[in-house]
Amino acid sequence: MNNIEGCGVEVSARELVVARKGKAGVQLRRFANTAAGHRQLLRALTRGGQRVRVVLEATGLYALDLALLLSAQEQVQLMVANPRAVRHFAQAMMQRSKNDQLDAVVLLEFAERMPFTPWVRPAENTLALWAIARRLQALTKLCTAEKNRAHAMGLSEAIPAMVRRDIARSLQFHQRAMKKLRQQALQCIAADAQLQQRYQLLRSVPGLGERGSRCAAMGGLRRLGSARVQLGYFGAQVHAH
Repeated sequence: MNNIEGCGVEVSARELVVARKGKAGVQLRRFANTAAGHRQLLRALTRGGQRVRVVLEATGLYALDLALLLSAQEQVQLMVANPRAVRHFAQAMMQRSKNDQLDAVVLLEFAERMPFTPWVRPAENTLALWAIARRLQALTKLCTAEKNRAHAMGLSEAIPAMVRRDIARSLQFHQRAMKKLRQQALQCIAADAQLQQRYQLLRSVPGLGERGSRCAAMGGLRRLGSARVQLGYFGAQVHAH
């Protein structure tokens, strides 16, 4: 890798297991998955001006802060690998066992042997909109569940009125939160010319509507699922022709 050292990082909620090659073979170290732990890892990776190619798996929010830190360093090349690709690579290596240490070694081998695809650091607005979209999706599911409960309980006279009122209050609370999040999303879109252009273009799509256009303009959503899943969340139906 042209004097670039490989490194595999297995990420969990509390810990980072790091695999690198030393004079005595593969070396494993552990760091806390915290801001302080991330800084310690960065110092260890770049000590002496060493350039390093880091591969970690896409594990959602657990790896996000680390990826943002590493991607901002000139000495670090970062790839966030698709978990399926890593799993297939491990199978090709005849690696059937699975734990954090072995996973870190597999990621190290992946970094050294596989084509490198650099991780594209998202813009600040894109990241904010991605977070808003995730929260809106969670609240939408929660409200749907509460509506189903309200409907079921409304069919039974045995359910106390206080329970039905509590569900109604819960729905109102979460619906207000969703309204505020959508307003924040519009502010983020308005502050970014590229997002604003995408938003206006999407508004011209028949059947998508303002809500769908707003959500689809949330940069990075295209990475979170298929077009069918995204449009289904926006309330549009997708039919094969």
